[in-house]
Amino acid sequence: MFAVLQQQIPPLSRPESVTHAEVILAGEQPVVVLRHIAALSAAEQQSFVAAWPQARWFGEPEAGVFISWDGNSAPLSYQLEPQQITLQFAADDFIQVNAKVNQLMVSQAVSWLAPTAADTILDLYAGMGNFSLALARQAKLVHGVEGLSKMVQQAADNAALNKLDNVKFWQADLHLPWGKTAWNQPIYQKVLLDPARAGAEGAVKQLLALKPAQILYVSCNPATFARDAKAMLAAGYQLQKLAGVDMFPHTAHLELMALFSRQ
Repeated sequence: MFAVLQQQIPPLSRPESVTHAEVILAGEQPVVVLRHIAALSAAEQQSFVAAWPQARWFGEPEAGVFISWDGNSAPLSYQLEPQQITLQFAADDFIQVNAKVNQLMVSQAVSWLAPTAADTILDLYAGMGNFSLALARQAKLVHGVEGLSKMVQQAADNAALNKLDNVKFWQADLHLPWGKTAWNQPIYQKVLLDPARAGAEGAVKQLLALKPAQILYVSCNPATFARDAKAMLAAGYQLQKLAGVDMFPHTAHLELMALFSRQ
């Protein structure tokens, strides 16, 4: 991939216009997303495709708009093999950066929460269903809540793709008051949340009102996790399990998975 970029970028009419290159391995399919601040001609686009035809190539001609350069409209996807889940996604969707570690996290979440046919589970910051669908394989019902409507639709499509009719997805800004909604009900035995680096301070306070028996917190920021964990401990939960997750090898970043149980 580096050899291709080193070969293709310098001859461009404006090589400095290519600002970022994102590389994704979608299953066995390499994908390259080039972000560029000036237009690339059709000939320039096709030179990238010709240099590495095995890859899928996407450009970003304007912010938030991603165009396939090879004319292939097939969705991208990856698999959670132990759970027999296929997750489709778009080139600009958020996915976990480390596929192998993500699989380990999903499997550990399923193991720690141990869903049963009697469990109704809430998945907050659900994204496109990375955890929700795996949990739905064993649970009675899963409600996934996500802030981006585009991701909510992708999650619902992934549920249909995997023939799971016991999982529903909802759009909501979890940091604002939840209000009376179909999913904001004290019906959950178990909850999983996987917020961004800012943590889930507002969401945790409202989540505690639902009084689930177990909460599995997946964090990419130990500092905001510690803040949110204090609220759970003060509400009568106890920390049962804690694991570090090396999602970003050779960096200082560490993800955490923590299981809390209500006493």
